[in-house]
Amino acid sequence: MAVYATYTIDRLRDALTGADLFLVADVDGEVAGLLMVIVPPWTDAAEITDLAVDIAFRRQGAGRALVDAAAEWARDRGLRALWVEPRADNHAAVSFYVSLGFRLSGFNDRLYSNADDEDGKPTVYMHLELG
Repeated sequence: MAVYATYTIDRLRDALTGADLFLVADVDGEVAGLLMVIVPPWTDAAEITDLAVDIAFRRQGAGRALVDAAAEWARDRGLRALWVEPRADNHAAVSFYVSLGFRLSGFNDRLYSNADDEDGKPTVYMHLELG
């Protein structure tokens, strides 16, 4: 399994503290991926804030299983939708979400323009109605 230092311990701790849902995909005892969701208090939709699948496990269903589990969790809580904000130039992520039924609902060319770890690329808003 490949290991990447995308998260520092402090950044992961901060993310987990604010998460309403944290899921881990396990394949034969190895962590294949993770997903974090928040439910902002001003909406009846859940936001996927992080979805990461190890390169060794991509295209094997781990990401789909994580999103499906998050959708079921949100549906069980009466939420109407899941939404996500991938960067517009992350074609793999956008295509992945489209394959799961997410629809484009907007974009923002300034969301990451002032972030320390981003380079000002636009993001797209995508949502999945849970009906």
